[in-house]
Amino acid sequence: MKKLFKQLGLHKIEVCLKLQATEIIQLERKSELLPDFDFVSYGGLSEKDYPIWHEFEFGNEFLFIHRLRMSDYGYFVDDAPEDDDNFELPKYTSGRAGYGEAGILKLELHTVDRFGCRAMLRGLLSGSSIEMNMDVRFKFIAAGYREGETRLRHAAEAIAEGWAFEEEGKLKQAFFSYYAALDSFIDAERIKLNGGLDDDEIDEEIHENIIAPDIRLNEKLRHVVKRNLPTNLNGLNGLRIWGEVFGRFNRITETRNAIAHNTKIAVITHDDVNVCFSTLAIIIAIVQEQCFDEPAILECYGLS
Repeated sequence: MKKLFKQLGLHKIEVCLKLQATEIIQLERKSELLPDFDFVSYGGLSEKDYPIWHEFEFGNEFLFIHRLRMSDYGYFVDDAPEDDDNFELPKYTSGRAGYGEAGILKLELHTVDRFGCRAMLRGLLSGSSIEMNMDVRFKFIAAGYREGETRLRHAAEAIAEGWAFEEEGKLKQAFFSYYAALDSFIDAERIKLNGGLDDDEIDEEIHENIIAPDIRLNEKLRHVVKRNLPTNLNGLNGLRIWGEVFGRFNRITETRNAIAHNTKIAVITHDDVNVCFSTLAIIIAIVQEQCFDEPAILECYGLS
């Protein structure tokens, strides 16, 4: 079981892709690069080094950004061979007669705001006003969460939020988001097993096999898992990984409650976050994917 928890914690992108909590897309932007003339004087047609700070927004594409990479950038070329993976956009112009290369671009991705869905580039434009008025093309590869219908519904968004927090190093918030996803998933499955009845519609004397809304979360989990197992598995006793999974669930619940009630002083660690995330991934695999052992769960997430 240690290998399973470790693998799931180390490969969040594969797990999140499976759970529809992230997706990978290619993005393009086109823009002129104008220096901030509060910090550097304008040189007109003279060749000069201009520091560049340029921000891009991706709020139309994502609710959260998980990872972002600038795969290429350079001056816009009308007939660029899009099907040539080895083609790189030009990082300089031919310049004026006698100057050779000009308009040299040296840019890098500086910061990513995962919740504001913005990215800041910084670098240098060595050129003149000619290059400032030329379009520069940027290519990005991004992993992030976009709003829409998913099979996990709110749980998917909470997982996506947790991973964004984790990528920013905010481990306590990441832990709470992953736990909120677990809580949301368990309750959604409980309602599903209750025939879709809202909690205020439940009359336990009339409806049999109802999972009550006011029992402890670990009891809800036991009912949800048990009732999603095939009959030939002989209940929770036949689910060999159950003891370890349930034990980890109870430990992360204790941690969550201690923090919520301000009785835990210790800092949340990467191990805490990984255990919470992995427990969530395993429970979803058991309930929705009918994966009942380590090899099946790893295969479910493409990690075998």
